[in-house]
Amino acid sequence: MKIGKTQSKIILLITLLTLFFTAILFFIKESEEKELTRILAEERATKQILIDNIFALVGKGLESWAFNDTYWDEMVTCVTNSDTKWGDEIVATALPTYNAHAAWLYKTNFTLAYSTNIVGDKELTEFPLPKQELVKMLTEKSFNYFFVNTKHGLLEVRTAPVQPSSDIARKTPPRGFFLVGRLWTPEYIRHFNLITSSSTSILFNDKNIPEEKKSSLYSIVINKPLFDHKGKTLATLSFAGNSEMLKESADALNWQLINGVMLTVGLLIAISLFLIRYVTAPLRKISRSLEHERSLFLTGLSKDKTEFGKIASMILEFFRQKEELTTEMKRRVKVEAELVKSSEELKELNATKDKFFSIIAHDLRGPFNGFLGLTEILAEDAATMDKKELLELSMQLHKTAKTQYRLLSDLLQWSRIQSGRMEFSPALYSLNELVEFIFDIQKTNAANKNISLNKEFDTSFKIFVDFEMMQVVMRNLISNAIKFTNFGGSITVKAKQTDRTYITITDTGVGIPQEVISKLFRIDMHHSTDGTNKEQGTGLGLILCKEIIERHSGKILVESSEGKGSSFTISIPLAPNP
Repeated sequence: MKIGKTQSKIILLITLLTLFFTAILFFIKESEEKELTRILAEERATKQILIDNIFALVGKGLESWAFNDTYWDEMVTCVTNSDTKWGDEIVATALPTYNAHAAWLYKTNFTLAYSTNIVGDKELTEFPLPKQELVKMLTEKSFNYFFVNTKHGLLEVRTAPVQPSSDIARKTPPRGFFLVGRLWTPEYIRHFNLITSSSTSILFNDKNIPEEKKSSLYSIVINKPLFDHKGKTLATLSFAGNSEMLKESADALNWQLINGVMLTVGLLIAISLFLIRYVTAPLRKISRSLEHERSLFLTGLSKDKTEFGKIASMILEFFRQKEELTTEMKRRVKVEAELVKSSEELKELNATKDKFFSIIAHDLRGPFNGFLGLTEILAEDAATMDKKELLELSMQLHKTAKTQYRLLSDLLQWSRIQSGRMEFSPALYSLNELVEFIFDIQKTNAANKNISLNKEFDTSFKIFVDFEMMQVVMRNLISNAIKFTNFGGSITVKAKQTDRTYITITDTGVGIPQEVISKLFRIDMHHSTDGTNKEQGTGLGLILCKEIIERHSGKILVESSEGKGSSFTISIPLAPNP
């Protein structure tokens, strides 16, 4: 009985171990299949990114042509004059370069100015959309990307407004519209097959489009919708392919599983209990913990008094130290990056200031040399000079001393702002009072050149500023306007308030070249030019103005054309609510 009972227990144990091991093997198989599914999902996501990148890349040439060649004076002339000769020489010859098949130029009244295509179809002389649809689309949005179905196949279209070369920012009204199209021919689609290793097709019927989520275990289906001019799906570009690597891996897994069952059932009878209880389970926990770098798997094992319990405790201590080390390393890397950034910013600031002070030293030396030369003449020849010559020399001395005083005054103001020693106390002040104060100071200089000083704003207009600082700004801007305005000109101060306060000083002077405007407010590109009456400037005034306006959380903008005067606009916040 005892032997029978023991045998029964052994048989039962073997049976249970066999069933247990078989269940484990199938669990592993299920997990591997889930892993294969996950890898397939990653492959699908990777292929989706690849297709999106390829799709963007192949369309980049068409987009580049439509965007870059439409702010061009010659194209504006072509649209305006319906210049077919220019179109044939420039637009038509560019079609093969951008792998395009057709192009159209429309005037702003949406009459056709020029068109060309390389498929020899007269029906493509006009753009293949109803005129009212075309007008609505381009009126609402100048830059468009969509597809049109033609008898030659699907047509990829890019549109852009035609504007002058000077309008790089695309702010002026369109002078016409440029449309360019590329036919998606079978040969063109075959390129997608080669690049993506997929079978690519264009489908127009929703019922024929394969679902991505219902594809087989080893197949990958990616659908790319193609939209019409209304943003609706016109067709679908479908990519279908198989993952042979995953299929081979699954077959190999099944074969290994069968062999494993056959080879290990016998061994389980003798050693399964010992290995599972004392070796396999602890090692699996340790392995999973190291693989996933998570201490959760070892919490229970670390309490065991066996060798595996001691190993688990050592690994937990290792994880703790590693986490502390990682945190410290991240902190040090962050601090180091901040130090490097601060060092680079400091070097750049020092270099800029060194260059600035070098320029200022030169500008200080120039008037002093002139002043010394004039005083030397006065000392040597004063006795022989008549009254007229002495008067002219005195005026030159006065002008040189005045220039030197302004330079030193502007430099002192700039230094006070940079060091934070200039108190900033904004309050509500009368703009009229401020402007009248500056006009009174500058009226002599303006009268010498017969320049009229004008105001175009209500006398009750209030601004929220630091009065002393804003005096410096208005003095510099109005003084500069007088300096660069010819005899008989005018200077006007305007103001308005919407979401912010805007103050504009406009003159009828000589204007500023476009290449100089970008240098006006930069300390590292100090710029100074004599006025229309040979008045000398410091070059610091506008830099000082910018510093003060930015202290007010505002901006200063310049609009100017050579020979047509200049406008300096100050934008500052409104007074805060009480």
